[in-house]
Amino acid sequence: MAYMPELLSPAGSMEAFVAAIQNGADAVYLGGKRFNARQYASNFDDEGLRAAIDYAHVRGKRVYVTLNILLTNREFEEALEYAAFLYNIGADAIIVQDMGAASLISRAFPGIRVHASTQMTIYDLNGVKMLEDMGISRVVLARELTAGEIARISRRSNVELEVFVQGALCMCYSGQCLMSSVIGGRSGNRGRCAQPCRLRYSLVDRGNLKRVYREGYLLSPKDLFTLENIGRLMDARIRSFKIEGRMKRPEYVAAVTSVYRRAIDEYSRSGRITGVEEGRRKIGKVFYRGFTEGYMFDVCTEEMLSIDRPDSRGFPLGRVVGQDGKNGTVEVRLEDSLNVGDGIEVETGGKSSGTRVSAIMVNGENRDKGAPGEIVALAFSGRLKKGDRVYKTFDRELMESLTASYAGENVKVPVNLAVRLRIGEPAEIYVWDEDGNSESIKGRKLVEEAVNLPLGKARIEEQLSRTGGTPYTVTGIQVDMDRGAYIPVSELNALRREALNRLGRKRTSAGRGDRCVDAQRNMAELNNKCVKAPGSGIPYLAVETGDVSLLDDLKDIGVDRIYLRYSPELIEELGSIGRMENVFVKLPTVTREKDAEGILGLLNECKDFVEGIEVSNPGQIVMCKKHAGGIRIHGGDALNIFNSVTIGQLLEWGCASMTLSPELNFAQIKDLTRGCGSLCEIIIHGRLRLMTIEYPLLKGLEKGIPYGLKDRKNMVFPLGLDGTGRVEILNSQPVFMLDKTGDIVNSGAGGTRMVHTVENPGTFLRLIKNYKDALRGGEYDRDLAADMVEGGMTRGHFYRGVE
Repeated sequence: MAYMPELLSPAGSMEAFVAAIQNGADAVYLGGKRFNARQYASNFDDEGLRAAIDYAHVRGKRVYVTLNILLTNREFEEALEYAAFLYNIGADAIIVQDMGAASLISRAFPGIRVHASTQMTIYDLNGVKMLEDMGISRVVLARELTAGEIARISRRSNVELEVFVQGALCMCYSGQCLMSSVIGGRSGNRGRCAQPCRLRYSLVDRGNLKRVYREGYLLSPKDLFTLENIGRLMDARIRSFKIEGRMKRPEYVAAVTSVYRRAIDEYSRSGRITGVEEGRRKIGKVFYRGFTEGYMFDVCTEEMLSIDRPDSRGFPLGRVVGQDGKNGTVEVRLEDSLNVGDGIEVETGGKSSGTRVSAIMVNGENRDKGAPGEIVALAFSGRLKKGDRVYKTFDRELMESLTASYAGENVKVPVNLAVRLRIGEPAEIYVWDEDGNSESIKGRKLVEEAVNLPLGKARIEEQLSRTGGTPYTVTGIQVDMDRGAYIPVSELNALRREALNRLGRKRTSAGRGDRCVDAQRNMAELNNKCVKAPGSGIPYLAVETGDVSLLDDLKDIGVDRIYLRYSPELIEELGSIGRMENVFVKLPTVTREKDAEGILGLLNECKDFVEGIEVSNPGQIVMCKKHAGGIRIHGGDALNIFNSVTIGQLLEWGCASMTLSPELNFAQIKDLTRGCGSLCEIIIHGRLRLMTIEYPLLKGLEKGIPYGLKDRKNMVFPLGLDGTGRVEILNSQPVFMLDKTGDIVNSGAGGTRMVHTVENPGTFLRLIKNYKDALRGGEYDRDLAADMVEGGMTRGHFYRGVE
């Protein structure tokens, strides 16, 4: 079969689901009421999921269900039962973020397809191959990858690849954002992101907050729009093109699906794509915050951002050319058509106001419609200026056509029919499809000999081919009948309807049958994956820093482990110091192709200088094994370690210890560490990394200034660059637990970590000494603790956890 990519559309409701199928989606992804990363969508209850899968399978389409959040130990049994339910009702794949869950589900359910969510932060060939070996069927790549990187991964891997082609972009690498979690307790990794990236910020000098360099919605990207370049992705043989939008209305799903369906089909036929501007306008008139080709096609400038407003502003309609205050009208030169009933919005003086168009005047004449190029007079209150931009926020005709696009049955499954009419015997109809499904049915009445006119073959074929209102089209009819046979047309129609209904039931149940699995039987597999390595005694104290000059001080204090953050100069610095025990090099959160030379150079050399490497991604584990064989590997917090099953998987991959997710609370940590506490480390002090960003937020700004983002509450989030030059956003306040070390010891964690970023080195060294004493049951400097509390701090998630 010739290559044809899958068009994968979103659905947050049954109406959106139908809109996707009827407008050409090959598959639809959706979430149930449990364990999915869009908890604020309507989503599907269990019966809704079953109905959606049946609806899709009758029409030859696929359904992928999300189970794409991080799971705690206590949630695993229910999650397995849910996966079993999805498996049994015929879900074509389960989309998973949690590495432990992905591994366990792929092992526990024979033949199941598991897709690795983009939340797993897979951005290189090594990571893809690691998941492929684990049994993952498909990997959804990070949205920051370029088309060239995607093509190279595609050529060298066997697993299916899925990429986003349309929809909202996150500023942070997916799966690495803690901003919503830390600020408000609503975790993106748990499906409850509050979208703080869509808020207004000022880029300031932390040392002098009056120095403001930029203002606006600095973390709010425009929506991805790749229609013009779909051919490049098809040439790279990408398996699936994904549309973002489970929170969007059905009309949006209909518009985007139909536009990309047309483009894929056209490129497949002719090798070219036309109507790009038409597609842009169709989508933009439903939802528009501006479009960008994103990182995929090397667009990494301020043009990516929707700096002036983060929401849908409507599609550009025209500009104000005049206003008649007495008559309460405004004159607009149109760049697009305008109809009575449309909604418009005008931006003026940094503010916007809108109205529904009730009348259109052109040259003093009432019209129902205005055409591009015309100047129209519209009723509008409020003072406007010449040149103000006017947007269309609601297109009545388009919305009506989009609603109509999924009101009927556009999907047609080819079937063949055969009828047998023997006088004195029941009529019989046989139906079969191209997938090998077939059904037959016999009538209750006997075929009679015609008294007047016999039922001709042509009439029989005409009746059997009438499948309007069903998802079938008859491509072939065979008629085997006695001469002069007669059967009422109503009987023939009833037999045809029942035969197709039975075929539909067979199509929905195909692949189920002996597929039924009891989740309880797989709990033994879960227990086998849970590591038995309980912690005991006082946890070790580790310190993470990017300042090599602190090494001697840290050794003098007696720190048990040191993590040095990667920088291009690190190898040279280590070479001047010599071999060091209990020192690990911490790799950046993201290390892509363009970073490979420096990272590989580090890995080839560092085994001679340090004890271990901290990895932040599955692909980095492969790199360590290849280029730093025998070195100890520590799994970092960027791996989002939420449960002991994930720990078991990381041990299989070669990690000797791990830092747990900072989103866990003490109760969840205790559940985890009862089984494997000696392997686990927790972050007890320092500013958490909230985002890792590919977008060069600091590009063009003077170096050496302590930049930060100030939010609407005047909280300032430090900005910095990791060793690869990517921007990191740190929390506005440090985690502080010096006065809570008893709870830390009781958590069962085998290790603790203090993170040094923007703090004064002298103060930080004092804190380390105090933490070391306090963890061993000694006294700590209470004045120092009071100063930290007064200066602003957070307990992280140790007591509150995340939703």
